[in-house]
Order: sequence, then C-alpha cells, then structure tokens
Amino acid sequence: MPRCRLLTRADFDGLASAILLEALTVTDRFDFVHAADVRSGKLRPGPGDVTVNLPCVADVRLAFSREPCAGTSDAWVVDPAAPSCARLICRHFDVSPEGLGVDVALIDAVDQAVAGDLGVADVLNPQGWLLLDAITDAHSGLGRLHHFAVGNLALMRALVAYCRDHTLSEVLNLPDVAERVEALRGAQAAAREQILRCARVFGDCVLVDLRAEAVIHPASRYLVYALFPAARFALSVYWGRQGANTVLALGRSIFAPGGGRDVAALLTRFGGGGHVAAGSCQVSNADADQVLARLLMSLDTGGGMALA
Repeated sequence: MPRCRLLTRADFDGLASAILLEALTVTDRFDFVHAADVRSGKLRPGPGDVTVNLPCVADVRLAFSREPCAGTSDAWVVDPAAPSCARLICRHFDVSPEGLGVDVALIDAVDQAVAGDLGVADVLNPQGWLLLDAITDAHSGLGRLHHFAVGNLALMRALVAYCRDHTLSEVLNLPDVAERVEALRGAQAAAREQILRCARVFGDCVLVDLRAEAVIHPASRYLVYALFPAARFALSVYWGRQGANTVLALGRSIFAPGGGRDVAALLTRFGGGGHVAAGSCQVSNADADQVLARLLMSLDTGGGMALA
C-alpha cells in the first residue's frame, strides 16, 4: 500500500497513533486537525488519507475510530469499546508495540488516559507517560498560552519522532515539554479557584460557565471531577475560536458512575459528537443559552436552568 497522509487529533492518542502508523510505514506525513472540521465538511479527507479518531467519511484509505459512524465501509476500523485508537491500530495490523520499537508503557498509558482510568493523584500530580498526556490534551487549555518557545502543533510534530527513539525521561526533559509541565503545575491553584467560583450544580451535573472569564487557567480536564466527586457529569461552556461561537463540552465523571449515558449520542442532537464518555458541540452565541438549557434538561438534572 502506498504511504498515506495521516489526519488525526492533536492529543495523546493521536500522537501514539502517528508513532505506530509511521513505524508500520502506513503513513509518511501527518496533519493534526479538528474533528469539528471533518464533521462540518470544512475538511474532506480523501483516498490518500488515513484518519484516526475522527468522524468516518467515505473514500478514505483507512479510518480508525472509537466514535460510532453512520453507515459502513470496508475501509473503516471502528470499535467504540476499544481502549484507544492506538490499541485499535495494533489489533488491526496484529502487531505489538515492542515489535515496532515503541515503548509498551506508552501505549498502556494511552489506554489508561483515554479510558479515564485514573485516580485523584493521577489528576492532581500525573507522572510518567501520563504527564505527557496532561500537556498534550487540548482540553488542558495550554494551547491558549502563547509564551512557549514553540507552538503546540510544532511540538506534537517533533514528539512523533522523539517519543519513538528516546526514553520517557529524555522526552520529559525536553525543554519544550518541561516548560509546559511547569506551566500546568503552576496554574493548578488558580484553576481550582476558578472552577469552584464558576461552577453551579444542577442535580448530577456540575456546570462550569467560563464565558465571563478574561483568562481561563490551564488545568487537567479531570480536575472538575476531583473537586466535585459526587457529580456524574461535568458541562463546561466557553467561547470558541475568536469568540465566533460557543463550545459546550460534556463529560462523564471518572470518579462517579455515569449511569451508562452515551454522551456522543446525546450531543449529536445538538450538532456535536464525541465518544461514549465525552464530547462537545459548537453552537452560535445567540443560541447558546437555549441549547445549554435543553442539554441540562436532557441530562435529567432536576429542574434545568432558566433561559436567558
């Protein structure tokens, strides 16, 4: 098979998937993209592309996804129950990480991070490969900071090659990685205060509305669950790119049972998507409060919220 371009998300699973697919000589170039751009048709993958952790579309060479896809195709490798897309790639090609020269602990950490199989200590003070997950997670908010020596996408590109050929210690000691670790840890106290101040609890859901905040402090996406351990869901609301729309990001708690609610299926009603345990939708600013109220009611939070 001729080598293809890889399209995937700029996150820990996307990073590991790029490492595996390059080791397999399936891809020789890659782009980190937004799932929403594929879902809306703004980005159209084609026959020369392999997609990972993105909505499945027709005509791609291969697509690996944990997100349920409408329709079927022989080119689609879909398993919502897979631990991660990286693990799905290993299973599809019947290879082990060590057989490709990839650290087994890296892929194990990706599985753990994707599943949210973490303890409170892993959230508040991540270690090992989970520390790399914390700083490559787009939901951490580190991408909003602009004082780093290199941008996030440039770092992700460098890490694809570096993680395969270097030890964990060498990866974490890279200056571009170390400065992000320092930034994330340094912001934790401010992030905790911000979440607690902006949070309102509606039944089993904690709503964190950040639209009035001049600065959103970077933090683990799971910090809200550590602060509200009784909540089954967390719903974060914040401005989209350049304030052009509003993002509603919903997740099931990793510490409290989520009642089996399929978050992706719920968010498709509002033009979004995601996975069983987490997802998001983007709506117009004018419709945001109405959609927010409908979403809270759909979660059976017990009373919803008043429309603005």
